[in-house]
Amino acid sequence: MNDNVLIQVNDLKKYYDGGEIKALDGVSLEIDQGEVVVIIGPSGSGKSTLLRSLNLLAPYGNGNPHPVFAEKGFTVDQARILGVNRNVLKLNLRDRKGLRIDGLFFGDIEAFNRFLTDVYGPEQVDRMYGGQKNQVELLLAYEPDVNEFRGVKTIQIIIKHYDVPRR
Repeated sequence: MNDNVLIQVNDLKKYYDGGEIKALDGVSLEIDQGEVVVIIGPSGSGKSTLLRSLNLLAPYGNGNPHPVFAEKGFTVDQARILGVNRNVLKLNLRDRKGLRIDGLFFGDIEAFNRFLTDVYGPEQVDRMYGGQKNQVELLLAYEPDVNEFRGVKTIQIIIKHYDVPRR
């Protein structure tokens, strides 16, 4: 392992039903610091299982933070403010390849809106919240997460920092 490696996994296996179902069967990967990695695949291919397994294996806490990934070129299909206290921003995002993912932001939503309004103008921000085609494009730093709602598990991202791509 070189000094730039952030995450290294060798031959990770996760079986269910006494070994009948192989959710992960010998997965190996190495992610260097600063490297951007996207995990894609069809439903049931092991994406959520891999992320949950990494969360179980990694020594988070005790001074070790969760890994943060970054990607530019996210477009926003729709934005909604959620929660009784209106303190959660949910973004329906699409990456440059057209893959959709939900992003949650727990930071200062008013500052986020002011920033986007300064960059893209109020009309584009209104269109984003209305679920209409808009020009908002984001660069995001995020932690991957698994959301479970009514027994359905999906991958989502927890947004830590945001910016816009430099033009």
